[in-house]
Amino acid sequence: MIWRKAFWKEDRTVWKNGITVVFFCFMLLSAAGSSHAAIRVSGFFGNSVATWPNDATGDVAPATNIGGGLTTLNNPIGVAVDSSSIYIANSGDNSIVVFPLGAFGNIAPARTISGGLTTLNAPFGIAVDSSSIYVTTGDDSILVFPVGAFGNVAPTRIISGGLTTLNGSAGIAVDSSSIYVTTGDDSILVFPIGASGNVAPAHTISGDLTTLDGPGGVAVDARSIYVINTGADSIAVFPLGAFGNVAPAYTISGGLTTLNAPFGIAVDSRRIYVANTFGDSIVEFPLGAFGNVAPTGTISGSLTTLNGPAGIAVDPPLAPAPVPTMNEWGMIIFLSLAGMGSVYYLRRQKRVGR
Repeated sequence: MIWRKAFWKEDRTVWKNGITVVFFCFMLLSAAGSSHAAIRVSGFFGNSVATWPNDATGDVAPATNIGGGLTTLNNPIGVAVDSSSIYIANSGDNSIVVFPLGAFGNIAPARTISGGLTTLNAPFGIAVDSSSIYVTTGDDSILVFPVGAFGNVAPTRIISGGLTTLNGSAGIAVDSSSIYVTTGDDSILVFPIGASGNVAPAHTISGDLTTLDGPGGVAVDARSIYVINTGADSIAVFPLGAFGNVAPAYTISGGLTTLNAPFGIAVDSRRIYVANTFGDSIVEFPLGAFGNVAPTGTISGSLTTLNGPAGIAVDPPLAPAPVPTMNEWGMIIFLSLAGMGSVYYLRRQKRVGR
């Protein structure tokens, strides 16, 4: 017992070193693959795409900004992102331009989809999944391109024709099973993800109970469909499987919301992000917000350089911090024991040499 007390008293430095090594190794492993999520906003009048951290608020400059002649941005509206790229619908010159996720400044796009074969005509909304790019156009079509497409290429699929009931199609969103499109006749059309040709929607949300009024942007998550009512300065939220003439599950509207000709909308696991086109601002609400509520965050002011914000997208979910594998835990234990052993050895050598 006396030896043990002496050991703990004199050699506690050994254990401190071991704990420090464990903590340091764990922090290195946990930090791997982590990054800050961002929101991407297209400026219709400013011909730019600006990026902020997803918790930004106030009169703050963008973290990065894509703009200038080399970008070929021309009245951009829709914007979408995946794990590697930013996709923008250029309504002004009938093209889609693609930039790397970390792009900034006056740079040329990595890829451009344009030309007669594309049949792009005033592209408006844009969405992406792991395999395809989906675009709404001014001639009431949904065009589908491979996610790696570039140049003057024909779409792999076109959804168009009288049966589709597409009319002034605007916003578009996709999930693993469906394509969601807002239209100028105050409706939301839902097509199967693989739809092609002159086909009727699988189901439609429309009618007076929906309170849809000039719907613009649309976003989806695992539970809900979020729709911007540009004509009513409001957000309507429907359950994911809603159809027919049904009331929204809840609505965000009223003076406190500061919604002002909103158009773009995006959601992540915590927030709803809205682009106020006339208000030159981005407003953020908690995911479950409803009624006449003030935003929890607002990006606006001269430093933001917002000029007709239209489309908005939020980066895909961040990869979770990795859980150490058996090999990694083995390395942690080895380094810890090595650290403790080396310190203990040196201290023993020092005592022997006294």
